[in-house]
Amino acid sequence: MRKVEESFDNNNADMGLVLAQAAAAVNPRDPMARGYLCEAAYYRKSPVDTERQCLAAIDLARVYPSNLALKSLYHLHAILADTYKTALQKPDLALDQFSQMLSFPSISPADQCEILLARSESYMTLSRPGEALA
Repeated sequence: MRKVEESFDNNNADMGLVLAQAAAAVNPRDPMARGYLCEAAYYRKSPVDTERQCLAAIDLARVYPSNLALKSLYHLHAILADTYKTALQKPDLALDQFSQMLSFPSISPADQCEILLARSESYMTLSRPGEALA
């Protein structure tokens, strides 16, 4: 897992993907490996794979013990929200992710502001100006 993270830190999403795939092959129920697959798919601009891997990582983290910290789970929701909002054009699903992100404890005021702005944009896309304004 350390090598996967180093690959992402070095802007080498392709190597990160290969290493994350190997980790997921060893333990397909590891939420952390699926989280890295989610991140690799996001960096490679593959929205369908991003959605699939992020959802799998989040679901697995609910069931299996994991080294995923709250910060990492929050990051997966952020990737998923951005993917729904921009790449997949599913603002209704992005809204769900934004709500989940806002429920995380100890999010900074700056992060909260960014989420609220992105949520407002999604409401506008859905022609719900009253909710966007709120």
